[in-house]
Amino acid sequence: MFSLSTIIAAFTLLQPTALANPSASPGLTGGADARPAQPDPKPAPPAEAPAIPPADPKVADLLARLEKSNSTLRTAVANIRYLKVFSELEGGDKHIRDGVIYFAQELSRDLAPALAPPVAGQPPRRGFAIHLKSLEIDAGGPTNILREEPRRWVFDGVWLTEFRDAEKQFTKQRVVAEGDDRDPLRIGQGPLPLPFGQRPADMLAVFDLAALGALDELPENTPPSLKKRLEGSSQLKLIPRAGTRQAKDFREIRIWYRADDLLPIFARTSKTDDTRDEVLLTDLKLNAPIPPGTIDTTTPRAQDGWKGSVNER
Repeated sequence: MFSLSTIIAAFTLLQPTALANPSASPGLTGGADARPAQPDPKPAPPAEAPAIPPADPKVADLLARLEKSNSTLRTAVANIRYLKVFSELEGGDKHIRDGVIYFAQELSRDLAPALAPPVAGQPPRRGFAIHLKSLEIDAGGPTNILREEPRRWVFDGVWLTEFRDAEKQFTKQRVVAEGDDRDPLRIGQGPLPLPFGQRPADMLAVFDLAALGALDELPENTPPSLKKRLEGSSQLKLIPRAGTRQAKDFREIRIWYRADDLLPIFARTSKTDDTRDEVLLTDLKLNAPIPPGTIDTTTPRAQDGWKGSVNER
């Protein structure tokens, strides 16, 4: 989930696992120089999802409402706060990043100038951009460390590019090979499953699901301000099924959906490496306009002072 997409995948949302690299610099994965890993080979199509257990009507109701809300989704724009809590073995530090996330259900050349047309007969490509402006480090001392550290992660349906504008450095990774018809933002098909526009059947094929109340099973130290934000929302708890890719990375994922339109507003993931990730979306706008060029993965030019790498696979 480069961690934010898997979370965000989960929200995981929030975290593309395909880009996770804990030894690198504090990018979304907490490292200093988050470099993408090699994408997984093209997976087989997701297995048919099992029927929703009739004994859990709350899950059935929530999934039905989510599917209906997804049918009207074209774009989503929100402020994002991303928190990564490292394991005790790693010192237990907290990294906090603030920025904006843009998601488009159907890309155009206006939004994504480098857009490659989809494989014949396939739906339009989807994409996103995450612009993070600052990094705050809580190492348990008397004061936190705050850095202005602008970074952008942009995915146009084929290429995922990290831009470090201040240093004029970039890393560009091909996620989808030429002729590949998979959707990398879809659970069970790709490494970057965002929480927007997912199919309930795909979720059921990968996770055991439970529908909870908005404030159920929250940690005792949950800030009152967060509890207030979550009041009235719908909480979905996801436990990865044994043998899935998600089970290698996550113990559990929780997503909270806004009451009126069921857009995701908060996600928390507990990972198998004992780290925890949280993503909070605020000022979330459904079908809001996205500025032209926001989802542009065009390779920056060396003559403009940029340095970086382009990884085909």
